[in-house]
Amino acid sequence: MKRDNKLVFDVLAFIESTDTTYGPTLSEVLQAICSQRGVREGGDAEEVLIDRIIYHLDILETGNLVTQSADDMCDNDPEQIYYQLTWTGHDQLDALRMAGGFR
Repeated sequence: MKRDNKLVFDVLAFIESTDTTYGPTLSEVLQAICSQRGVREGGDAEEVLIDRIIYHLDILETGNLVTQSADDMCDNDPEQIYYQLTWTGHDQLDALRMAGGFR
């Protein structure tokens, strides 16, 4: 899958905008990005976008732009997996904004 820099920007910006100690849950990230993109719940388009978001969250974590944490007993429950920006993630988001962002 190709990296989608607009999606990267949207995901990082949403995580930053969430004002909680642990960051947004996976479920919140998925719902917010699908909503931003006008993708309706339950359709094929939603499934494709969710797969893309999860892929991008994985590469953002691998690139040390976000961290993932989970409750001890979460069993991969999207309501129990949290994302936070790292220092590098904040710097990358600031750089994208200074370059005009993707909005």
